[in-house]
Amino acid sequence: RRGMSFRQRVTLLTAVAIAVTVAAASAAVWIVAKHELYDQLDSTLFQQAHFTSQFGSSYMEVIHPDGDTTGQTAIPITAQVLKVANGEIDRYYTNTTIQGIRWREYVEHRPPAGAVLTIQPLSPTLHALSRIRFWILLFGGLGIAVAAALAALVATAALRPVRRLTAAAETEGWSGSLMCGDC
Repeated sequence: RRGMSFRQRVTLLTAVAIAVTVAAASAAVWIVAKHELYDQLDSTLFQQAHFTSQFGSSYMEVIHPDGDTTGQTAIPITAQVLKVANGEIDRYYTNTTIQGIRWREYVEHRPPAGAVLTIQPLSPTLHALSRIRFWILLFGGLGIAVAAALAALVATAALRPVRRLTAAAETEGWSGSLMCGDC
Protein backbone atom coordinates (compact mmCIF):
# COMPACT_ATOMS: atom_id res chain seq x y z
CA ARG A 1 0.00 0.00 0.00
CA ARG A 2 1.41 3.32 -1.06
CA GLY A 3 0.78 6.52 0.88
CA MET A 4 0.10 9.95 -0.50
CA SER A 5 2.80 11.45 -2.67
CA PHE A 6 4.63 14.55 -1.56
CA ARG A 7 2.77 16.56 -4.23
CA GLN A 8 -0.58 15.30 -2.95
CA ARG A 9 0.35 16.19 0.62
CA VAL A 10 1.43 19.71 -0.39
CA THR A 11 -1.79 20.12 -2.39
CA LEU A 12 -3.94 18.88 0.48
CA LEU A 13 -2.24 20.99 3.14
CA THR A 14 -2.41 24.11 0.97
CA ALA A 15 -6.09 23.51 0.18
CA VAL A 16 -6.87 22.91 3.87
CA ALA A 17 -5.04 26.08 4.90
CA ILE A 18 -6.96 28.12 2.32
CA ALA A 19 -10.26 26.45 3.27
CA VAL A 20 -9.71 27.31 6.94
CA THR A 21 -8.91 30.91 5.97
CA VAL A 22 -12.02 31.18 3.78
CA ALA A 23 -14.16 29.63 6.52
CA ALA A 24 -12.78 32.03 9.13
CA ALA A 25 -13.36 35.02 6.86
CA SER A 26 -16.88 33.81 6.13
CA ALA A 27 -17.60 33.40 9.83
CA ALA A 28 -16.30 36.91 10.48
CA VAL A 29 -18.53 38.34 7.72
CA TRP A 30 -21.52 36.48 9.20
CA ILE A 31 -20.86 37.74 12.73
CA VAL A 32 -20.38 41.34 11.58
CA ALA A 33 -23.48 41.26 9.35
CA LYS A 34 -25.63 39.78 12.12
CA HIS A 35 -24.33 42.33 14.62
CA GLU A 36 -25.00 45.23 12.24
CA LEU A 37 -28.52 44.07 11.36
CA TYR A 38 -29.45 43.60 15.01
CA ASP A 39 -27.93 46.99 15.87
CA GLN A 40 -30.14 48.62 13.22
CA LEU A 41 -33.20 46.85 14.58
CA ASP A 42 -32.31 47.77 18.17
CA SER A 43 -31.84 51.39 17.12
CA THR A 44 -35.31 51.35 15.54
CA LEU A 45 -36.78 49.96 18.76
CA PHE A 46 -34.98 52.59 20.84
CA GLN A 47 -36.27 55.36 18.57
CA GLN A 48 -39.76 53.91 18.74
CA ALA A 49 -39.64 53.85 22.54
CA HIS A 50 -38.38 57.41 22.84
CA PHE A 51 -39.96 59.34 19.99
CA THR A 52 -43.37 57.76 19.44
CA SER A 53 -46.27 58.90 21.53
CA GLN A 54 -47.54 56.33 23.99
CA PHE A 55 -50.44 55.37 21.77
CA GLY A 56 -48.88 56.16 18.39
CA SER A 57 -47.64 52.68 17.58
CA SER A 58 -49.30 49.31 17.41
CA TYR A 59 -45.95 47.88 18.49
CA MET A 60 -45.75 49.72 21.81
CA GLU A 61 -47.10 49.18 25.29
CA VAL A 62 -46.72 50.97 28.62
CA ILE A 63 -46.51 48.66 31.62
CA HIS A 64 -47.32 50.16 35.00
CA PRO A 65 -45.58 48.89 38.15
CA ASP A 66 -48.78 47.10 39.24
CA GLY A 67 -48.86 45.15 35.95
CA ASP A 68 -51.63 47.13 34.26
CA THR A 69 -50.96 48.03 30.63
CA THR A 70 -51.77 50.85 28.28
CA GLY A 71 -51.46 50.55 24.52
CA GLN A 72 -51.04 47.34 22.53
CA THR A 73 -52.33 44.63 24.85
CA ALA A 74 -51.50 41.68 22.60
CA ILE A 75 -47.88 41.85 23.72
CA PRO A 76 -47.41 39.37 26.58
CA ILE A 77 -46.08 40.69 29.88
CA THR A 78 -43.35 38.46 31.30
CA ALA A 79 -41.77 38.43 34.75
CA GLN A 80 -38.74 40.20 33.25
CA VAL A 81 -40.97 42.99 31.86
CA LEU A 82 -42.48 43.45 35.33
CA LYS A 83 -39.00 43.68 36.83
CA VAL A 84 -38.26 46.56 34.46
CA ALA A 85 -41.60 48.21 35.29
CA ASN A 86 -40.72 47.99 39.00
CA GLY A 87 -37.22 49.39 38.43
CA GLU A 88 -35.34 46.18 39.25
CA ILE A 89 -33.86 46.07 35.73
CA ASP A 90 -33.11 49.22 33.72
CA ARG A 91 -33.64 47.89 30.16
CA TYR A 92 -33.14 44.91 27.88
CA TYR A 93 -33.44 43.61 24.32
CA THR A 94 -34.58 40.08 23.55
CA ASN A 95 -36.07 37.92 20.80
CA THR A 96 -39.54 36.58 21.47
CA THR A 97 -42.37 34.78 19.71
CA ILE A 98 -45.93 36.13 19.88
CA GLN A 99 -48.72 34.13 18.26
CA GLY A 100 -46.21 32.21 16.13
CA ILE A 101 -44.44 35.35 14.85
CA ARG A 102 -40.85 36.15 15.86
CA TRP A 103 -40.21 39.64 17.24
CA ARG A 104 -37.37 41.71 18.67
CA GLU A 105 -38.44 43.31 21.96
CA TYR A 106 -37.06 46.32 23.84
CA VAL A 107 -38.19 47.18 27.35
CA GLU A 108 -37.01 50.28 29.22
CA HIS A 109 -37.77 51.57 32.70
CA ARG A 110 -39.69 54.89 32.66
CA PRO A 111 -40.46 56.30 36.09
CA PRO A 112 -43.10 56.95 37.30
CA ALA A 113 -45.14 55.19 34.58
CA GLY A 114 -43.27 51.89 34.88
CA ALA A 115 -41.85 50.66 31.59
CA VAL A 116 -42.19 51.10 27.86
CA LEU A 117 -42.17 47.93 25.77
CA THR A 118 -41.71 48.09 22.00
CA ILE A 119 -41.47 45.31 19.45
CA GLN A 120 -40.53 44.98 15.80
CA PRO A 121 -40.90 41.92 13.57
CA LEU A 122 -37.73 39.88 13.19
CA SER A 123 -38.71 38.49 9.79
CA PRO A 124 -36.94 41.18 7.68
CA THR A 125 -33.75 40.76 9.71
CA LEU A 126 -33.93 36.97 9.59
CA HIS A 127 -34.62 37.08 5.84
CA ALA A 128 -31.59 39.33 5.27
CA LEU A 129 -29.43 37.00 7.39
CA SER A 130 -30.70 34.02 5.41
CA ARG A 131 -29.69 35.68 2.14
CA ILE A 132 -26.30 36.64 3.54
CA ARG A 133 -25.77 33.04 4.75
CA PHE A 134 -26.64 31.74 1.26
CA TRP A 135 -24.14 34.03 -0.45
CA ILE A 136 -21.43 33.31 2.13
CA LEU A 137 -21.87 29.56 1.63
CA LEU A 138 -21.99 29.88 -2.16
CA PHE A 139 -18.92 32.10 -2.52
CA GLY A 140 -17.11 30.36 0.33
CA GLY A 141 -17.64 26.99 -1.35
CA LEU A 142 -16.56 28.35 -4.72
CA GLY A 143 -13.54 29.98 -3.07
CA ILE A 144 -12.52 26.71 -1.48
CA ALA A 145 -12.95 24.82 -4.78
CA VAL A 146 -10.88 27.39 -6.67
CA ALA A 147 -8.29 27.35 -3.89
CA ALA A 148 -8.01 23.56 -4.10
CA ALA A 149 -7.50 23.76 -7.88
CA LEU A 150 -4.89 26.49 -7.50
CA ALA A 151 -3.17 24.52 -4.74
CA ALA A 152 -2.84 21.57 -7.10
CA LEU A 153 -1.37 23.80 -9.82
CA VAL A 154 1.04 25.47 -7.41
CA ALA A 155 2.15 22.14 -5.94
CA THR A 156 2.73 20.72 -9.41
CA ALA A 157 4.71 23.77 -10.53
CA ALA A 158 6.66 24.10 -7.28
CA LEU A 159 7.65 20.45 -7.25
CA ARG A 160 8.64 20.21 -10.96
CA PRO A 161 12.32 21.07 -10.22
CA VAL A 162 12.35 18.50 -7.41
CA ARG A 163 11.02 15.84 -9.81
CA ARG A 164 13.68 16.76 -12.39
CA LEU A 165 16.43 16.60 -9.77
CA THR A 166 15.11 13.27 -8.52
CA ALA A 167 15.02 11.88 -12.08
CA ALA A 168 18.54 13.14 -12.73
CA ALA A 169 19.83 11.66 -9.48
CA GLU A 170 18.23 8.33 -10.26
CA THR A 171 19.73 8.31 -13.76
CA GLU A 172 23.17 9.33 -12.52
CA GLY A 173 22.85 6.89 -9.67
CA TRP A 174 23.34 4.02 -12.12
CA SER A 175 26.61 5.47 -13.36
CA GLY A 176 27.79 6.53 -9.93
CA SER A 177 28.80 9.98 -11.16
CA LEU A 178 27.01 13.23 -10.39
CA MET A 179 29.71 15.27 -12.07
CA CYS A 180 28.58 17.56 -14.81
CA GLY A 181 30.49 16.67 -17.96
CA ASP A 182 29.07 19.63 -19.91
CA CYS A 183 29.71 22.31 -17.26
